[in-house]
Amino acid sequence: MKRIARGLALIAAATLLAGAAPALAAHDGNHGHSGAHGNSGGNGNPGTNGNAFGRVGLTANVGAGNAGANANASGRNVVALAGAGNAAHASIQGLLHANPRSAVGRVKAYADLNFQAQQQDQATAQSLSSCNAALAGDSNAASLGGDCSSVTLADLQDADASQTTITAFNAYLSDKASSDTADASAKDALLAVTRNGSNPQVKNYIDGLLSKYYGYLAAN
Repeated sequence: MKRIARGLALIAAATLLAGAAPALAAHDGNHGHSGAHGNSGGNGNPGTNGNAFGRVGLTANVGAGNAGANANASGRNVVALAGAGNAAHASIQGLLHANPRSAVGRVKAYADLNFQAQQQDQATAQSLSSCNAALAGDSNAASLGGDCSSVTLADLQDADASQTTITAFNAYLSDKASSDTADASAKDALLAVTRNGSNPQVKNYIDGLLSKYYGYLAAN
């Protein structure tokens, strides 16, 4: 009986051990199911990184968009540089009746001189065209080329140019001298309006504001 009882006890112990083994293995597997932990795809989730890169892209876009803001800032800088030249915003009547000593009056003085300079420049361009035509048709002066702006009166005389060519050349020289004087006067007048008058962007800005006044002068 004692032997039977011992045998039964051994069988029961073996059964208990056999049942415990799978449980331990499963526990091990769960711990080693570090696939969940090792699913570092979550840790290094490309989607997450992708979002990070997406943010970088957004930053780049904002930076690119700032170009427009910079352009606007640049425009504001021209307005600031124009200084008293912003008085060119005045109406035609305001310019016509401005006190010569005021900012509007100084702008008007510049506008009048600049308009005259533009008119004189056009006259000079026409006289140069006429001179070039005369030079090109003058067989004696053919060797001088067809550009009056690159020859001198002495060159024409040495080539025995026709009187027609010489007359056209003298007319061009006279107009050019007038243009140079008118341009210089307009430049000085603009510098009296703003110290940045030699800046082409500032000049273009002020001339743009004066476009209606220039139209008025042309019509009258």
